[in-house]
Amino acid sequence: MQSDINPQSDINPQSDINPQTDSSAQPPPLVQAGITASADAPQDIQAPMVMAGAMRGQDDRPVRTVAAAQYDAPVLQPQASSDPPFVFAIGKINPHIPSAALEREIRRVTRGVPPPGAGAPTGEAGEPAREARERGRGGREPARGTTEPGRGADQPAGGATVLQALRAALSERRNRYIARQLCWVLNIRGFDTYFVLPRDPRDLDLLIDSVRGIYEPGAMDVVVGLRGSLAPPTYCNGLVLPLVAFDQVWSFDRDSLIGELTPPPSVPEPQFREHASAVLEYILQIADNAGATDEHRALNYLAVRYDGVYRLAAEQSYTRDAFLSQVLVRRDPLSTTSGVVRVIFGFVSRETDVTEWFSLKVEVGGEWPFLVTRLSPYFAVDTG
Repeated sequence: MQSDINPQSDINPQSDINPQTDSSAQPPPLVQAGITASADAPQDIQAPMVMAGAMRGQDDRPVRTVAAAQYDAPVLQPQASSDPPFVFAIGKINPHIPSAALEREIRRVTRGVPPPGAGAPTGEAGEPAREARERGRGGREPARGTTEPGRGADQPAGGATVLQALRAALSERRNRYIARQLCWVLNIRGFDTYFVLPRDPRDLDLLIDSVRGIYEPGAMDVVVGLRGSLAPPTYCNGLVLPLVAFDQVWSFDRDSLIGELTPPPSVPEPQFREHASAVLEYILQIADNAGATDEHRALNYLAVRYDGVYRLAAEQSYTRDAFLSQVLVRRDPLSTTSGVVRVIFGFVSRETDVTEWFSLKVEVGGEWPFLVTRLSPYFAVDTG
């Protein structure tokens, strides 16, 4: 991966979902909080996942004035904070079923879904099995609750797993109503952290793409959007989390991210992959990293969109026998009106116990962080 390639610069903020509510009702939480989208496009380093084809291009779409919460979310002011209401979070998006009625509907539409690559079962002369069954019943849909021999009521068939059946069903345009009624939850380090929903309903495909057909331990989703207030208990069967209206979601896995990184000339590729994986895990394990503060947004941005940190860590380990011991994020004292933070990395030599420091600057004042300065040696001045 070349670190001097700029990503797409025409990413425009998308409009919010138009809630089906009465016009006299209170404004939804994101409107109440006064959140507006940033019109600036990210001008930074090319993301590894972009080169892997995980980033979806955005077309020019008119911005519409609507709200982010279409499911009767409460009008709650966000907690007072010096940080802007932006989110750049890394986790895993999971669909939650909010009601028993929707669960039954999902079971109905996922009946008979074949495993990936198996193709649809056929009847006479290549006729699809579903159409053959309906033809035998005079074209009528099967009665609700009826089953076929050897299959339990409302159970997926054809050998597909539950996730495979759900993904296949949601991929069909006629089943998008199910995707709209699901609760999409971003889980970070084992904790449900946010409800995520698209600001533009046409971005529902990004949520559907986050549903993997099989369990992948290294699956990751990056959510970039605006944080609102808490959802009501009735939104998702008693689960109360903050709402995040996203402008972009990237879905990929850890191996594809590491695989797109370019190792430095002085480090063999196998050793570089090991060090890069360790650095990524180090950043993800930072306590309380929900991607909501300026510090955490800067770290998450560097983890998925700047390969210089991985290259430096590999070089320090391979040439100096040093390991990454500290990561500090401080507000840049020279940027009094902008949101520039300095990220500092400390590497300790196992032989001499001497720490070498390197730093860079990241602008986090808007929704889309970007790199201000690249990695360079950092010398702290002790004024005490």
